[in-house]
Amino acid sequence: MYIKTHIDPGGTEMQNDAIDTEYEEPIPQAVLDAATGEIVITSDDERGFKLVVWRDQQHLGVIFDETEAKLDRGSFAAWSPKSKNRNGTVGFFDTKEAAADAIARTWPAPAPQVAEPAAPEWRTLKGVEAPFRVLAKVTESGGIYPTGNRKVPEGERVEVVRLELRHGLRYGHTADGREIYFSGVASKCWVVV
Repeated sequence: MYIKTHIDPGGTEMQNDAIDTEYEEPIPQAVLDAATGEIVITSDDERGFKLVVWRDQQHLGVIFDETEAKLDRGSFAAWSPKSKNRNGTVGFFDTKEAAADAIARTWPAPAPQVAEPAAPEWRTLKGVEAPFRVLAKVTESGGIYPTGNRKVPEGERVEVVRLELRHGLRYGHTADGREIYFSGVASKCWVVV
């Protein structure tokens, strides 16, 4: 994304249009190193007059540092292609951080990162430590039984908070005190670690 400037035939009025293209310059290392959702401000010229605002390696807009002009309004002019104001102007701010926040607010909020659930594995419980989840069938009376189909992982994920061995048999306990009978030590079930 970059700013394209037009001058009308009279030479008195300028119009800024956002051109939706790939950013032509390489992405700065500070932007590549930033955490997800973090707003990063980088300098786009040697004097630091033009600052570029980034989030998640996306170019959000530009801040023009006008502190040398000693204006009555804020010294940092913010521009964004998503601004609803004329010519993409977001506003004038006292700090570049405030200008960057205002630019970021013109864009849709980033989608929250949702962790992909771990895939279940057909295995014994040897070496598994609580807490962990198993795929199990829950009966209407509240009984919990590990799913026995070794070819298809099915059932609901039940969290086991404590595991114990009694008389050569494994038992698991849920947070609400229910017990799961896992059979012998070599028996297998669908485990999600």
